[in-house]
Amino acid sequence: MIFSGSVPRIESDPAIKERGLLLDGFPRTVKQAETLQHAGMRIDAVISLEISEGKLLERCLGRRIDPVTGTSYHIKFNPPPEEIAKRCITRADDTADKLKNRLGIYNQQKGGLMKQFSREMIAIDAGQSIDSVFAQFHKHMGMIEARSNMCDASTQTNYSIPPHADFSDEAFEKLGGIVLGAAASSKGRLAKL
Repeated sequence: MIFSGSVPRIESDPAIKERGLLLDGFPRTVKQAETLQHAGMRIDAVISLEISEGKLLERCLGRRIDPVTGTSYHIKFNPPPEEIAKRCITRADDTADKLKNRLGIYNQQKGGLMKQFSREMIAIDAGQSIDSVFAQFHKHMGMIEARSNMCDASTQTNYSIPPHADFSDEAFEKLGGIVLGAAASSKGRLAKL
């Protein structure tokens, strides 16, 4: 419901028309995906962040939030400075039981979304460092931009990209994309990059 009312604002936003849009963890259901597509939103890529449940659990249970700034940290991968660490809190839903519940819901919905966006789907191994994940993301988005520039919508699946093509940030800043992934898979961090 909320999304449907937002479509006219999204479609008329000059910044989105000029630079594109990256949706972080949305749509979550097939119905939301259908609404997005029926609204005429062009989806160039759906990035699926693939990661093991064990790594998700490690990331989730180590996540800390600074209640003053809202900045997210991780006790192992991105520890807060000592003066901030004292005030950091754990999110109420960052528990093993709640993560398993969220994963169950995500896994029930994932198959339908992957089918809905099968032509646009790109899987990335999110079990690596954020720098490695972003490098893969950057590479794939550049390839999608090249594909978009080389063919029209009717032939988008037939394209050839030079194996060592170099894509700058400008090459994909006008794309529309979705970052899909389970809780704690680093969707938000990737979307911010």
